[in-house]
Amino acid sequence: MAETNGVATPSGAPDGKKVSLPSIEGSKKKKHSMVYSEREQSVLKELFALVFSSSDVMNEFGNMLESENADQQYNSTVNMSIATGLSFQLTREFMAKEFRDNSINVNAVMRGTSAASKIMKSYLNTIGGPYLRKVFGELIKTITTQSSRISYELDITKVENKNELNRHVELFLDKMKEIANHITDPKTIDAMPPEIRIISCYIAEISREFVPQNNVGALVGGFLLLRYFNPALYSPEAYGLLPEGKSLRPVGRRNLVLISKVLQNLSNGLEFGKKEQYMMVANPFIIANKERMEKYFQDVVSFVPPEKGTALYAPDPKAVTQDDFHMIHRFFTKNSEKIMSLLKSKDESSNFTMLMDKIGSYQSKASFSFLSNTDKKSVQNVMDASGDEPLYVGWVDKRRRNKIQKRLLVVSHHRIMTIKPGGKLARDGHMLDLTEINSPKPNDVEIKFKGFNILFITEDGDAIINVIRRCYNENFRSHPDLLRVKFSIEPPSRLAHDMTSAGLCGGYVDTYKSLCNYYQTTAHPDVCWHFTHLPPEVTTFDLKRFTKAYSEQPLDTFGLGSLFFALRFNPYFTAFSLKNYKLDKDSFLDFVQTMKCNRKIQELVLSGVGGTSSLFSALFEAMSAHPFCSVDSIQIAENNVEDKGATSLSVYVKNGKYHIRKLDVSSCNIGKTGFTSLFKEFSERKKKDGCNLINLNLAENVKLGTATEGLVQMLEQCGSNLVDLNLRNTGINISQVLPVVSKGCPNLQSLNLSLNRIKVINVPELCVFLRESKQLCELDLSSCKIPQESVKDILTAPKDLELAFNLSDNSFGFQAANLISTLAFTMTSVTSLDLSDNELGDEGIAAIADGLCASTTLKSLSLNRCWNGKSKPLAIENLGKLISTNQVLEAISIVGTKAQPLKTDIHPFLYAIGTNSSITQLDISGHQMGNRGIIILAKSLLRNQTLGQLDWDDNASGALGFSSMEISMLTNQTIKNMQLPIFDIASALKNEPTASKDVLDALSSIEQSLVRNQLAVDQ
Repeated sequence: MAETNGVATPSGAPDGKKVSLPSIEGSKKKKHSMVYSEREQSVLKELFALVFSSSDVMNEFGNMLESENADQQYNSTVNMSIATGLSFQLTREFMAKEFRDNSINVNAVMRGTSAASKIMKSYLNTIGGPYLRKVFGELIKTITTQSSRISYELDITKVENKNELNRHVELFLDKMKEIANHITDPKTIDAMPPEIRIISCYIAEISREFVPQNNVGALVGGFLLLRYFNPALYSPEAYGLLPEGKSLRPVGRRNLVLISKVLQNLSNGLEFGKKEQYMMVANPFIIANKERMEKYFQDVVSFVPPEKGTALYAPDPKAVTQDDFHMIHRFFTKNSEKIMSLLKSKDESSNFTMLMDKIGSYQSKASFSFLSNTDKKSVQNVMDASGDEPLYVGWVDKRRRNKIQKRLLVVSHHRIMTIKPGGKLARDGHMLDLTEINSPKPNDVEIKFKGFNILFITEDGDAIINVIRRCYNENFRSHPDLLRVKFSIEPPSRLAHDMTSAGLCGGYVDTYKSLCNYYQTTAHPDVCWHFTHLPPEVTTFDLKRFTKAYSEQPLDTFGLGSLFFALRFNPYFTAFSLKNYKLDKDSFLDFVQTMKCNRKIQELVLSGVGGTSSLFSALFEAMSAHPFCSVDSIQIAENNVEDKGATSLSVYVKNGKYHIRKLDVSSCNIGKTGFTSLFKEFSERKKKDGCNLINLNLAENVKLGTATEGLVQMLEQCGSNLVDLNLRNTGINISQVLPVVSKGCPNLQSLNLSLNRIKVINVPELCVFLRESKQLCELDLSSCKIPQESVKDILTAPKDLELAFNLSDNSFGFQAANLISTLAFTMTSVTSLDLSDNELGDEGIAAIADGLCASTTLKSLSLNRCWNGKSKPLAIENLGKLISTNQVLEAISIVGTKAQPLKTDIHPFLYAIGTNSSITQLDISGHQMGNRGIIILAKSLLRNQTLGQLDWDDNASGALGFSSMEISMLTNQTIKNMQLPIFDIASALKNEPTASKDVLDALSSIEQSLVRNQLAVDQ
């Protein structure tokens, strides 16, 4: 690139020089000889949108065209505007310029050869053809098929039989009345293309700034009749209006000319004068239809266009041809320097330069189009075989020893090839294998690959070097300098300024495509689409999107190899994630190579990928050997990591560039050796330069208990920042661990001790921990077989906290329930209590509900699957009392069981929901309450003003129940979240097949109500 006033200019437009382009005549002779790929088309569309968003460019547009190609350029500009969805914007801007340029004499608007006139002509030809056939098709058919003796000639000097003149006048005026009636017919107006009516509206809107109101109709008429209707009458064959196989006789053409003359005067309300005295016989007709035409023009502009975003404004890719891309490319190349000077901001100029570099040289594109058919076929065969596109094609003189041999040099997006005369491929090298490009003189070029060199003489040395450099930078923009191709060019000023942008996702898609080409695999369309449209705030590389869980054509081992390779030096993605998808050995090892190089990924998630101890050992060894590895968050749950993998992980903990912040090794079958090594390195690293461990998940490693001593030491030294600790089902000694957690983890907010046995002897340490905790928010003690008599001590131990307690599945019975019922005033730090899956029974639930009515701190209560016994009415009564009297409780869950559903016993509780003003979350699933219960629930929802989330599946709801909920939700404005009642839907569709439509309609209506409520919150 060259520099002009601090802004780079495209290499196709050297400073101070007019761009010289090859003649376009050759491409006119061979339609579509220049083929633009989808990528090139996309770049040209971006360029078009950028350039034609500038009013300064549009002001100068007409002056930048080559006179011999102007009409073709106008047509291509219009077609490209339609293809990019910018046609309305473009035509409006040109129209506004036309009025500005003719503000002194508005009668000249649309009547000259200005750019606006030409653009409008091309636009009308493109979108207005079918309507012209509707308006004038029958007229022209009649004129072309009638006898030549039927003439409308009004000029007496051209009439052979003077006695026929009166008859001519009569016939002519009758025909004009017929035409006027047809044009102004409301059906004809309604059939007018909306694009034309929108432009007419633009003219009316803009003209009001320059002319009095009473002239607006004349300007709209000038546009419709002068620029649209009359050209078709003058030359119907050019508009495809002649019947097939028919030609227009001189008499017929003269008739159409006379008709167009009257229409032109009718459009502006002017009568014929002395200049054309013979036409004055039409003046009475013009006077009689003046008001009618004014109303017609008003009717045309009395049009409410569709809202933006509808199909009318959508881009139409079919509107543009290869010839149009050719003309647009040529226009940008020829006028690149002028366009640069007209773009207002430096960002626009830089973007223009970058896109011009991306589309490449027009000269090179043109040179390809002028190859012989044999050579062109040879190039195309090579391109088809490599799945690539040519960016430069030209003959060079290859030097070998003292011999000169002709070679056709082809530079594509990914490869550099030479072809012998006759079409045989001589050399083929991928950009990835490039090592050096030397050019001591402008005409001497040497291209070095890892396995061979190409030395040649050419007049296009600079163009070849720069197109290679541009492609290499786009494909491997983030490769480190040590691995990049070296350019030794004399003088260095021959190298164009590098304007390679950062690219989407750090250029990931470009690199991925190039690597697919290198490994001779097809780039997966899902991968390309996903990363091209990834929101800028998303920096996680989620591999599962391209697996069989999400894609109909999942990536295979070879596809994953290219995917991983492209990540090696990628500077964009900060996280890599793959969960519950098995990686084969080769793919895993490919990923190991990626992590051996990547410097950007900080969060690594490989949960449930089927990795073995050897594979994870290789991964962590590679990361340890990489001095710039940035990973500080590791989640490798549900893999067979074992001691070998954990030992290698400990080496990374020791040598890694960053401290580990998050570590999840749950369900990894790690034993004493692995954990001891891991804990030791955490402790040693702490002594060396600190520790930032925030989240630690060691769950489901049942051998952890054998390494309790190391865990205790590590927590004591490294637990100061720990927020989340998961020790579920690890067999640890509670009495050893809890005292250390109390002292060494002052910031702990979440602790999971589930499935670890808590005996009476452990309760004192647990209570001390709870009393000393200052930040604890969640404590999971589910399935710990806690002694019932210890429940009171545990729940009342914490002080000054807002704690969510999970005590589910602890075999608590009525004894524990009775104790809990007495804690309303002493359980002050518990805000959420989960007692699900215990053996409380109906009496236990009744006791808890009654006792907690007085609680002023409990916000959430779960009593799922605890129903058993014969006291359900009492339990329901007390639950109703609880939600009626306790105004603090916000969430309650009472999921039933198949063995003992509440059925009709739940009705009083449902009625109580209607008057409740605090509950925001409710789960009443699994009670088989039937349609009657659902109807009661629906009525309560009509009254309830606070409930935001409701789950009610597995309640034997039929079509009547769903209809009741539909009606209720039409009125309810608060419920925003409701899980789909899958069991009840399936049951209703099976048991009531005749009502299936009613069920589905009701569900659709409920969904719409939920969306309405959600949108109301967002707004």
